[in-house]
Amino acid sequence: QSIFSCDSNPEYSYWRESHCQYAWYETNYMVPDCCGYTYNGESWNMLFIGTPRSGTTYVAELFKLLGFYVGNDNQCGDKAGMSAWRMAINSQNQSIHFHCKGRVGRFRHIFHLVRNPIAAIPSVTTQYPSFTRHYENIKSGLEGVNFRIEEDNTTELVRWALQTWVAWNSRIDRMSNFIPIPLLRVEELDIPLIMHMAKFPPNTIPSRIAIDAAKKKLGSQTNRRKHVEPLQWSDYCALDPEFTRRAMDMAKIYGYIFNDTCEAPI
Repeated sequence: QSIFSCDSNPEYSYWRESHCQYAWYETNYMVPDCCGYTYNGESWNMLFIGTPRSGTTYVAELFKLLGFYVGNDNQCGDKAGMSAWRMAINSQNQSIHFHCKGRVGRFRHIFHLVRNPIAAIPSVTTQYPSFTRHYENIKSGLEGVNFRIEEDNTTELVRWALQTWVAWNSRIDRMSNFIPIPLLRVEELDIPLIMHMAKFPPNTIPSRIAIDAAKKKLGSQTNRRKHVEPLQWSDYCALDPEFTRRAMDMAKIYGYIFNDTCEAPI
């Protein structure tokens, strides 16, 4: 499914000029020549966005092993695109200009990368020092997140990571109300399908054998950092029932199956 489309396909009948204005002025990711807006700058094919620790580095490295230079974070990729969690949160000071060192451009296809929150949220805790020292512009885009915590307090750090996971994904979900952004679970990436959706020529899509070999070579060693031990939903519920219920609802929408509940405290 094409991400950006201004054709007469009934599937896109809900598109209005306001949607394009949102994409053009707010996300900085608008595809060239859409909905009457002419864009003559540089363009990349794919952009993978998600929360910190959602697998953006893994995706970039996997595509590189397959022969497609997908940039990661501050690395400008080739025409294949970029995979960068920071680009999910846009502000006046943060846009593609920042991440590509002055190269002005847009992306033709955007994908929302998610990872099982039970595994992802403990990993997000590793990002707190970076947020407090380097990403003031991103913090303003995360609604309801308390950044005033004691970094050495594991309980507060986990609560912050839970809130950040919810707020970050919520931001992307809101973007998808205006721009169709397919959801990808990092645990079950279908590279041929992704490349087909991004309109790569069929003869350039790697074989399943090559993809399996690349995944095996890459393993789970990408961007490994020490983080807090994995928790269960009941543990998160005890820390912050409201955000836990929001996280659980989102996780189910994203396709993660579990039977846990989080009851409101009495």
